[in-house]
Amino acid sequence: MKQMTSRELERSLQREATGTPPRDADSFWRDFRSLAPYRRREAPGPSVRFPLLALLNPPRWALAAAALIIVFLAVGQFLVPAEAPEHFSRIESLEILAPHTAVVIIDDEATLSTLMWVVDMKMNGRSGGTT
Repeated sequence: MKQMTSRELERSLQREATGTPPRDADSFWRDFRSLAPYRRREAPGPSVRFPLLALLNPPRWALAAAALIIVFLAVGQFLVPAEAPEHFSRIESLEILAPHTAVVIIDDEATLSTLMWVVDMKMNGRSGGTT
């Protein structure tokens, strides 16, 4: 295939161009205004519909929407975690073999957790602060 330069392409397109040259704006609007009273103004044609919605008449469309909502709710039940038990974690028994001064156990209801501090526990012969 022969490749054309931009000038050759422009000349070729000008030779093959058909139609009348565009009119100036003043003559176009003058003609438009003179013919406008004689043209009928009809309501626009039917609106464009989506093929799926065109197949569904209103009762079926409502049923399809209700079914979709039910499916979303059912899926949502699996995505939302179940409520945590009353005591998410708790200490039932405790044995600390290292020497220590005290043990503090706090149940945090806001986070459903249990906090435990061992105070002054001695490990490997070293005395520590709060552990």
